[in-house]
Amino acid sequence: MQRKCRNIVLFIAEKAGYVLFFPFYWIVKKRTVVSSQPTFLLSRLDHMGDVLMTTPAIKAIKQQYPDSKIYLLVNRTCSGVIECNPFIDAVFYYTWPWRSRKIKNKALFSPVMEYCKLYGQLRKLNADIFIEFRGDIRMFFLFGFLTGIPKRVATRRTLGTSFLTTAVAYNKEQHELERVVSILESINIPVANKRPEIYFSAEDAVAAKQITDKYLTATDAGYAIITPFSGKPLKEWVPERWASVADYLFKKYHLRSLIAGIKNDKTTAASIADLTDGCLIDITGDTNITQLAALMSSSKLVVGVDSGSLHLASCFDIPVIALFGPSNQQEFKPFSPHATIIDLNLCVCDKEKHDFCKKPKNGCSFCMDQISVDLVCDTIDTIAKGRNKFI
Repeated sequence: MQRKCRNIVLFIAEKAGYVLFFPFYWIVKKRTVVSSQPTFLLSRLDHMGDVLMTTPAIKAIKQQYPDSKIYLLVNRTCSGVIECNPFIDAVFYYTWPWRSRKIKNKALFSPVMEYCKLYGQLRKLNADIFIEFRGDIRMFFLFGFLTGIPKRVATRRTLGTSFLTTAVAYNKEQHELERVVSILESINIPVANKRPEIYFSAEDAVAAKQITDKYLTATDAGYAIITPFSGKPLKEWVPERWASVADYLFKKYHLRSLIAGIKNDKTTAASIADLTDGCLIDITGDTNITQLAALMSSSKLVVGVDSGSLHLASCFDIPVIALFGPSNQQEFKPFSPHATIIDLNLCVCDKEKHDFCKKPKNGCSFCMDQISVDLVCDTIDTIAKGRNKFI
């Protein structure tokens, strides 16, 4: 009932907004699309994993229109995902005031001022096609409709089709990357490579090697990367179990583990490292996104929970183990043929919102608690058997 009332209110607001702003849009800009080599503005004001899911689209557009201009609009926190991407002509940043349980972001005066400044920059692009990959009415209204871009494409994830020229059906059972593909296909752009991509520099590779040279010994067979942190603690596992996994990797396969995360995760990472026999190295906050990508590209295994870090790992041909519980793995799993998903399908809450757990247990959500260390270690053994002990 609450969602139905919300949709009714949004529908009324959409129609009222269209009537109110349409004269402004008509006066400000009325152009036709340059069809031969159009200029694109792509919007992905979302989280790191979602931006990674958009990278196949960027490449596909450049392959279809080699001489086109591609501009990208993302959150500044995701800059590392695309800063080395050779198919992007320029990047614009907007700090969308997302709420996070770990980092308190609130919508204040500064986002409004930031938008006003950005608005002028986007108007000067004279973009022909605006593609909004999140399917959010706020995004395609503010950055597509009001900026006067003649062709505007997005999914019908929320209301707001009045502000679009092409509205693509939204299927919540699809993987996020598959939604990206369907958006491009709606404007006749095929996507050949359906894998997320990230590019890193030679300097990033050097920084990654300095880390491994510092911490790995001659007797180590290599290293694994553990990414136990998520923007929502609901998705996380307890420290003791991560420590057990790290010890198992070291004792059986001589793989030292690097635990990765942001600076805010440092305290928890230290507690996990203290629970091991000294085989886990804490690098939380010590790398940027591209340096972590460089580390992952040479790792033997990445294991973690539903987060952007696992999507980063899915860019490479390395084994990935993803622990899922309160979120829908069909939508958000690492999009890689080398990914193994552990999901017992025991979530008793709302997998669509995954905001709370009705019956938490042992310091984490019920469905995550049911994933045992033995199950994760058995999965590691299965992968190792197929890769000759990770050699």
